[in-house]
Parts: sequence; C-alpha cells; structure tokens
Amino acid sequence: MPADMEIKLRILEAHHDGKTAGHLGQDKTLELIAREYTWPGMREFINEYVRTCDTCTRNKTPRRRHHGQLHLLSISKGPWQSVSMDFVVQLPPSQGYDTIYVCVDRFTKMAHFVATNSNITAEGTVNLYLKNIFKSHGLPEDIV
Repeated sequence: MPADMEIKLRILEAHHDGKTAGHLGQDKTLELIAREYTWPGMREFINEYVRTCDTCTRNKTPRRRHHGQLHLLSISKGPWQSVSMDFVVQLPPSQGYDTIYVCVDRFTKMAHFVATNSNITAEGTVNLYLKNIFKSHGLPEDIV
C-alpha cells in the first residue's frame, strides 16, 4: 500500500462511512480493511479515524452513570438575604476597567454593577462586596 494519505482516507470512508458499512467500531473496521489492505501503523490510523468520526461520536451510547437530579435553590425570605454574584468579562477597556462585577438580590432582582479588572482575586471580590453592597444591604444568609 503506498504511503498516500488520500488513498488511506478513501479506503476508510468506503469501509467505515459508507451506507453499507454502517459506522462499525474500531475493531470491525480494522478487520474489514485488513481483508484487502495493509500498511504500517494501520491500526493506529484506523482507531484515530473512528475515534474522531462525528457520526459515531454523536450516536454512541453513553457508558457513564446518569447525572443526578438538579436541586432547586431555596426561595429567599426577604430582600438581600440571598444574593448571586458573577463577572462579565472580556469587555473592551474603558477608563482602565475591562470587567463588571454583578451582584443581584435573588428576592427583588435588584442589581449592583461595579467596574473592575479581570485580574481580580477572591480577596478583591470580597473588598468589592464590602465597599459597594455590604454598606447598603448588609451580609446575606447565602451567596450563589
């Protein structure tokens, strides 16, 4: 078999992707091709081709355990007792800032937006909360 990648891909397409081939697994595809062809590194080439086959990947039966049920967050009892925090990142720089810190009250949906930088640390986030939210609303019971 010549060391031509195009020929190898055509052989694989005919024996794996063809309507009569049926997208067989690595071993069966190797067995089909080995009946008529051989080349150095054939097993690795076929295994890589089948492993990266889009149709096989989408239709493969998952072998892992199913994920558990999602648990709903508890309903907040009052304003600013439960807050969610996040960052809006990769913004164009404006006045030296490229990120927005967002803190939302889960009860009233009131939000605070604070300009900051993307290199902020956990300690920096705490300081942002203390300077901008804690002074007005106090400490929440839980943070998401």
